[in-house]
This record gives sequence, C-alpha cells and structure tokens, in this order.
Amino acid sequence: MHRILVVGLATALFVLPVRGQPPATARASAVVRSLAFSDDGSRLAAGAMPAASDGIILVWNVPTRKPVSRFTAAGQFPNVGFTPDGKAVVFANGESSLGLLDPAIGTRTGQWGPFPA
Repeated sequence: MHRILVVGLATALFVLPVRGQPPATARASAVVRSLAFSDDGSRLAAGAMPAASDGIILVWNVPTRKPVSRFTAAGQFPNVGFTPDGKAVVFANGESSLGLLDPAIGTRTGQWGPFPA
C-alpha cells in the first residue's frame, strides 16, 4: 500500500501551486528530493525543489490523502525525516544545522546544531 500511496502523493505535489506560479508550471519544474513516513505511518513528508524557488516541505495525512502543511523556506535540496515520536519533521539542506518543523502547521520550531563541517 505504501508504494502506491507514495507515487500518488508525490504526483500530487506537482499539482499544488508554487508561490504564484500556475499549477502547470509547478508540475513541469518541481523535483522531489526526499520522502519520509512518520513511524506510525499516518503522515508523509516530502522535500522538493521548485524551479527558481527555495525548497519546500509538504506534509500529507496518509489515511485521508490530504495535505496537512507546507513550509516554503526549506533552503536548497531539502531532505526530510520524522522524529521517532512523529511530533517534528527534521530537515537538512546543506547548512551546518538541522531544521525542525511542526508537521501539523508547517512552521519552523527550532534547530539542532550547528555541527562541525
């Protein structure tokens, strides 16, 4: 079931408008960099790079297949994962710290780091 759902949700990413661009432009130019399920399987996070824009992180509710939140300042090439309790999305984007997001509302809640190079 997860494979089919991942393909469907990753495809849905391209239909969502990206900062003033029409859906057709976003569909043709966004690249999914990473996908991660929460440990309980109830949410899916995707890190993506739209053309000429900062990275975005989208979170979906898996059972309902509906978007939950969107974070639009994820930096270059965001890679995502969930904390074990599912209460935060952790993302890396080439900086020396890892960002933390609240998956329910898509706001940055903190960071881990900085880490040595």
